[in-house]
Amino acid sequence: MAGKRLQAGLLLVALLCMTMFGYADAENAWEARTTLHAGYAEQPLTQVQIEAILSAGFSMPTGGDQRALDFYVVTQREIMQGMKGGNPYAQALDSAPCVIVVAGDLDKAFYDELLEMDAGIAAGAMLLEAADLGLTSCVLSIAPQEARIESVRESLAMPGNLRPILMIALGYPGGDGISSSSVRRPKNEQIHLSEKKEEDGMILEIDGRVFAATLEESTTGAAFASLLPMDLQMTELNGNEKYHYLMGPLPSYPEQVGLIETGDILLFGDDCVVVFYETFSTPYAYTRIGKIEDTEGLKEALGQGDVKVHFAK
Repeated sequence: MAGKRLQAGLLLVALLCMTMFGYADAENAWEARTTLHAGYAEQPLTQVQIEAILSAGFSMPTGGDQRALDFYVVTQREIMQGMKGGNPYAQALDSAPCVIVVAGDLDKAFYDELLEMDAGIAAGAMLLEAADLGLTSCVLSIAPQEARIESVRESLAMPGNLRPILMIALGYPGGDGISSSSVRRPKNEQIHLSEKKEEDGMILEIDGRVFAATLEESTTGAAFASLLPMDLQMTELNGNEKYHYLMGPLPSYPEQVGLIETGDILLFGDDCVVVFYETFSTPYAYTRIGKIEDTEGLKEALGQGDVKVHFAK
């Protein structure tokens, strides 16, 4: 449960940081962030950098506005090694010039169960601020493992009312350190929209014949549905498909589909809608828009040349 709350906090911070720190494009903010697990340079952080990162963490919202987080700034290697005693896999503590520990204050908290979420939101903000400052970073878990909690608490002489939740290693890549981007693109199968099932259908009218189709439950499917109704003059290609380039892009999350089936309605690139009337294997990547349910007569309706297709809900 703690892990899920922490994950939720990190996800929430994207939108929050985009408005609070002035990022014109959230994708650019994520792309700037890199992770380094080991091999930091000796170059220390400046006080200005540390204060900017802490300001990002303090500025984030908390559950019930409880504001029950404490932040420990650690720059002494011997203390980091003590914290590593309970977490032997935290290699970043061997070289990072700065580590910030985020702890929840059990005496101040109105909702103890939300402290992990609060720490996750704060950590996400600090990661983005560090990236904006040209730093690399690494998030290291502490809670709920008791050995890690006790080693961090003991190393920092932390009072019993404080529960360390996570820590962030910060710095610059050293000669042997290789930082990596952590950008992950959304996948349709992991995105779930709240529209009712009866709203997930559409029809294609071709030369007087009507074919029912199901829209993909995704941002791509929803974006396509928002354009309906519309008429597309579709061009013949390869004896198995009709395509049309839209006036503007749709959300696209291309993946190797492997096998295309008759009735598939797919997006090539981010603006090319394709209706397939044959089944075949393909090496190309597409984003799914929807699928025609009953394809009987589809090939005959589409014909051998270009054709106008009416899409409607």
